[in-house]
Amino acid sequence: MEYLETALSELLDSLEAANSESEFYAAAERLARRSGFRWFAYFANAGANRKALSSYPRSWVRRYLDKSYEHLDPVIAKAQSTHKYFLWDSRATSVNAKAQRRFFDEAAEFGIRWGITLPIRSGQGRFAALTLAAESADAFSALSEIGSIELLQIAALYYHAHAHAKLQFGRVRTVDKLLTEREGQCLWWSAQGKTTYEIATILGISKRTVVFHLENARSKLQVSNITQAVAQALLRRLIGP
Repeated sequence: MEYLETALSELLDSLEAANSESEFYAAAERLARRSGFRWFAYFANAGANRKALSSYPRSWVRRYLDKSYEHLDPVIAKAQSTHKYFLWDSRATSVNAKAQRRFFDEAAEFGIRWGITLPIRSGQGRFAALTLAAESADAFSALSEIGSIELLQIAALYYHAHAHAKLQFGRVRTVDKLLTEREGQCLWWSAQGKTTYEIATILGISKRTVVFHLENARSKLQVSNITQAVAQALLRRLIGP
């Protein structure tokens, strides 16, 4: 279960820094991978405002939207009616309705066969759910460890709380600069020759958080390593004294 505790810690660090939809996407995708799953799907319904993020194959997402499967999806339906997490299987014999059976069969064509869904209820008909999905049941093996489900439930609650506050269900908060303030600070101190440990000490954050900000900056600048990220940031005057 130690790796799940690490995954949760990394998620919390990511959520503290996340301000855009792409950063929330990256945080959830990292959680899914670190937890042994291949995909994630987050859905929140707050009346007229809705938010959906997913790393499912694009061809499946297109089909899902084209056919308005949100009205048929058995996973969403169950998430709306329960407070408790649940495991699902595309071969589930309890799915009797032909349309729902067809839905699961189609999802399985794209490899989506197993998953765990963690509902989050907040009253007044509002709800959200975080789903982690995989191609095989192997992803479920770690969930048998005591406390593992509780860690994923905590992860889902924190994810929704940050998404609700920062993304506001469709009104994505924009960032004027390419880099966040923290990303710029980490790159600047890296440019001064400081190690990740030294940067963490200077900024009063964890070493893991420094690595997270540096990797985000590297990704945004579309370079392959931190040295190149520093060079690009200096060249483009994104950081400086």
